[in-house]
Amino acid sequence: MKSEIIIYSDMKEHEYEAIRRFGDLVPEENFMILCGINAKKENSNVNREIDVLLVCPMGIFILEMKNYYGKVIHPISINDRNIYSVSFNGTEIKAKNPIHIADEQSKIIGDYISKNHKNIKDLKLRNMLANNTMRVYGTVFFTDETLDFTVNENEKLFIYTPLNIKDLWEKDFKVKILNERQINEIINIFGVGEGVIHNTFKQGDKIQNYEIISLIKDDKLYKSYKARDIDTDEIVFIKSVKINLVDEERNKQLVEELGKRDKKTGAKLKRNPYVLSYLATFQQDNYLFTLSEWEEHITLKEYIEKDLITGKEKFIISQVVDAIDNIHSKTIYHRDINDENIIILEDESIKLINFDYAKLADNQTIGELIFKESSDRYKAPEVYGIYDENKSLQENLDYYSLGVMLYKIFTKNYPYSTLTQSMQGKFDVSKINIENKELIISAISKLLSVNEDNRALGYKELKEWLAC
Repeated sequence: MKSEIIIYSDMKEHEYEAIRRFGDLVPEENFMILCGINAKKENSNVNREIDVLLVCPMGIFILEMKNYYGKVIHPISINDRNIYSVSFNGTEIKAKNPIHIADEQSKIIGDYISKNHKNIKDLKLRNMLANNTMRVYGTVFFTDETLDFTVNENEKLFIYTPLNIKDLWEKDFKVKILNERQINEIINIFGVGEGVIHNTFKQGDKIQNYEIISLIKDDKLYKSYKARDIDTDEIVFIKSVKINLVDEERNKQLVEELGKRDKKTGAKLKRNPYVLSYLATFQQDNYLFTLSEWEEHITLKEYIEKDLITGKEKFIISQVVDAIDNIHSKTIYHRDINDENIIILEDESIKLINFDYAKLADNQTIGELIFKESSDRYKAPEVYGIYDENKSLQENLDYYSLGVMLYKIFTKNYPYSTLTQSMQGKFDVSKINIENKELIISAISKLLSVNEDNRALGYKELKEWLAC
């Protein structure tokens, strides 16, 4: 049985993102991820919504998902009622201990399953559930891998992040106790949900009037393809995003808003030398597709990795700066500038691609701060805090991402490995070795500043360096 994510109730955008990431990490077979199921607590008529229930060969697990940022002050212990963390702006935050929440939910699910097992055909499984001999384990999943925390070393607590979640089935619970049929029977107790796994289209698959030629990018949020118009033989980019069909009204509104945004962006950037021409946005089944023109290319990431950029740094960077100036002059802010969203064509001209998180001036962001899901390593630190898009200057987000990209061009590394480091604003400049390096180091430092006002100064210094 193919692993699948099953949604039972509507979720927030950041929860969709975390679930997709988790879904990408589990094995391909027999790992069923149930999200937002409702179960009644014993001796209560009130339903409790459970974040994530994982049913897999190793057993049944609650994943209490927490989207914490910053640093947890004290080692996490089951003996503490609350945990205290410090956010990036220095604010101390008090929250109920997620270990307690996970344990409480595991008891609720255990009771719910034992009371609703009567239709299970597998006799061994039915007896295990009826006698409550199969334990439901409570675990915590911190969705941000940069969260700084420790665990009481004298306690065995099951706390995971995206960096170590595989330990759950590869280290902490290695013994398989459920087979495919038993997993399926447990899932049936909760009824039917809506799958949201993003399947990959294969060569030859048809999407309306287009035939897939090859997969270009397999991202955690979307997939990009090279495709052919069956009638005209024209080659196009097709990007697919899996959407949730549980909330039809919300889904319809989101598709309409995205379509309007893409049309407005396409009209403003029509025949623009720095972007691929937008063609169409449409929905088919539970996928949203965006079409744009095709150009033979490699990404800037590949260009850097293959060492093709050496000696051409100013040539490429000046084009990127011109492209950013161009879209900003049209009051469009990309908000996901990174080395995979800049492509190098055969004549070594560049194009900006993937305007999924773009902001048009005087237009609200689509979805609930949907651009928070953009490329983690390139995101400005204020996005992780209390971000007000009506007060912050949108160009500052692009300037910060540009600073990260510049550092990678010169060093082939990222300036920071954790969000905490980015908040401190310290990075190794010894690896930058290029003409007039003092000026470019100063520019990058200002572009990567936590103080948003410094970034425009860094952008100005970058242009000065390009003119040298």
